[in-house]
Amino acid sequence: MELFDDLEAAEADAAGALDRAAQPSLFDRIAWYRLVRDHCPPAGRLVVARAQEGRSRGWLFLAVDLPRASAYTNWYSLRTGGVGDAGPLKAAAKMLKSGGIAELHIAPIEAPEPLREAFREAGWLTFVRPAAVSWQSSTEGMSFDEWWAKRPAKLRNTAERKAKAAGLEIEILRTFDPAAWADYEAVYEASWKGEEGSPTFLRALAEQEGAAGTLRLGIARKDGKPVAAQLWLVENGRATIHKLAYDEAAKALSPGTVL
Repeated sequence: MELFDDLEAAEADAAGALDRAAQPSLFDRIAWYRLVRDHCPPAGRLVVARAQEGRSRGWLFLAVDLPRASAYTNWYSLRTGGVGDAGPLKAAAKMLKSGGIAELHIAPIEAPEPLREAFREAGWLTFVRPAAVSWQSSTEGMSFDEWWAKRPAKLRNTAERKAKAAGLEIEILRTFDPAAWADYEAVYEASWKGEEGSPTFLRALAEQEGAAGTLRLGIARKDGKPVAAQLWLVENGRATIHKLAYDEAAKALSPGTVL
């Protein structure tokens, strides 16, 4: 059992086990936690707990402000929880309890039961409550045309009618482009969404994932002017949308729907 108070030490100890090649989920990687730390960290002191049983290892990334602690997340974190194997985290749960943490909040967790069981066996009183909604659509074994044919007829007809009427130019980039990112920021600024939480975080994420080939940045333009934008990441069979916006002045064109 080890506790680290900086990511570089945790990364060195992991010896590649927290890198992209070893962790299929963006939110389980040391690179994600580095983005959080460098741009918009949660309140509290960073603590990385690493537990090991034989060859099995598990990690918890926490923000600690005794007697409370929480997952080391921000508003961009779509998922969190234990990284790696849940079994060894029983030892981590025991150490955190003996270290003065009386209350620990970890959310949002996609599959909470393994982590809950580890903490329960370590003597914690645990509660699981709904924290967020994540809409998913399975596309396994389907082409886009097959998937699209299964959407409601009203949706398909509306999208096709609006796309024809709007006459938009659509661009989808797989690598980071500063000019296209400026278009994204212009659309977001002109949207209904208000001020972005951390523009530098999002740009760093787009640059990082563009270099890795997982970025899908979509820009819709009308007569050369950007009117809608979406930020997706596509990796390991899962496409996740992180941001979407459209220019309020172009609302009549339904540019978000078309894009």
